[in-house]
Amino acid sequence: MVTMKKKSTKIHWVRSRLIDGKLYRVLADGRTGQEMKPFYDPIKANSPAAYEPDEDTPLLTMRELKQFKRVHPEPRSQKPSSISAVRKSLRMSQAVFAEVFDL
Repeated sequence: MVTMKKKSTKIHWVRSRLIDGKLYRVLADGRTGQEMKPFYDPIKANSPAAYEPDEDTPLLTMRELKQFKRVHPEPRSQKPSSISAVRKSLRMSQAVFAEVFDL
């Protein structure tokens, strides 16, 4: 029987500092570490090739666009949500929640 490893769903929080328009990691002792590189290439993302239609994303005509229906989110209740409800919905322990949100 072959077992597959499940991808980790951990959230990694990193302290960073913006210097001259670039993000730098902040080390535990407060010093500025190495520059943080983005996960994508902004030059490629803003190139004309990124906006060209392909088989997965064809151009839509005005008639096709008019056929879409608007989606209205459900109105939120007026009562503010409690911190414990938020923590439970994120499935975090009290210690982890306090560490992540600096409480």
